[in-house]
Amino acid sequence: MKRLMILAMVVSSACAWGADEKAPNVVTNASLPAMLWNPAETLPLRSAMPEIAPVTRVTIHRAVEGEYQFLHGVCLAEHKGRIFACWTNSKRDEDPSEELVRGRWSDDGGKTWGALETVAGSPPFKPPYGHGTLLSHDGNLWAFVARFDQGGQKLAVRMEAFVRNDATAAWSSHGLVAENFWVHESPRPLPGGGWIVGGAMGPYPGFGPGVARIDGTDVTRWQVVPIPIPYGATNYYAGETTVWVGTNELTAIIRNPIHDVALLSVSRDGGRTWSPPRETNFPMAESKACAGMLSAGQRYLVCNSGNRTFLVIAASRPGKEQLDRIWMLRQGCTLARWPTHSKSPQWSYPWTLETGGNLLVAYSAAKEDAEVSIIPVAALR
Repeated sequence: MKRLMILAMVVSSACAWGADEKAPNVVTNASLPAMLWNPAETLPLRSAMPEIAPVTRVTIHRAVEGEYQFLHGVCLAEHKGRIFACWTNSKRDEDPSEELVRGRWSDDGGKTWGALETVAGSPPFKPPYGHGTLLSHDGNLWAFVARFDQGGQKLAVRMEAFVRNDATAAWSSHGLVAENFWVHESPRPLPGGGWIVGGAMGPYPGFGPGVARIDGTDVTRWQVVPIPIPYGATNYYAGETTVWVGTNELTAIIRNPIHDVALLSVSRDGGRTWSPPRETNFPMAESKACAGMLSAGQRYLVCNSGNRTFLVIAASRPGKEQLDRIWMLRQGCTLARWPTHSKSPQWSYPWTLETGGNLLVAYSAAKEDAEVSIIPVAALR
């Protein structure tokens, strides 16, 4: 009973965190913060933030008691008119030594989801696999997932490629394609050819921000590029990175381990080198974010604000770089049905896909379920 009371107090505290909201206290490692949010526009407090509408909310996968009760890192991709989602599963709690990657597919724009598939891994979890990304390329659906190999007191993180057989729904490995990298977003095409994708670098636990890139079309030959470690970050910094691709400049948005604002780094050579990260004037909780570009030429950013029980989406005007409008996407306390040390009330690790006039935003719910919000693109204009 005492343990249950303590757990209830922890959950209550997590759900209440951020109720007494105030403007972010920005302390930067540069003279001025980077202007990610347009300073000419008022950034509303969460309590005054409009809710995005209309929106359709769908459960992609709901955890089953006694089966796989931990889920995280939902990703999305479209392949031959079908939408695919995959994620990390483990039996009870977050444990990279006992994880595999599973997924489902949808033929109706994300409203209903088909049978479960195993993308990578199976008991007895040798090696185990963590969540990654999907890419439809040259007629094939690729999955690039994290593979964990024992490396002393830490786990070495490598990126392994899998390809789906569309006829049989079976996934087969094409081997390791990058070392020391954990991918955290969809690959984006580079101007002039090639691909870039944001993620995190280093063994587990302990990461830094980084990207992986290729110059040509061979998606089995990724070059991993570190982004400088943010000022004041520790050796156990989780540096998830997401990238906007511009004509002449790449902009990385990075998880901040010190203050609740987004970090920003810039590359002007196609992602080969990056500027030291700077803090911005945009509030963002310490968690993975997802940046993207709508077909209408609008930048957008989906992230947690204040804490992981608030999930927001901000957007720019068409052709502009600074965000200047923002909506609440999910809020409230989503409780784990089987609480563990790594689970907490949250809508977290967003992933996006624009298709059929909608923006799909997938995310983890309490690190147990996979959910998606389907938003008409017109609602973000």
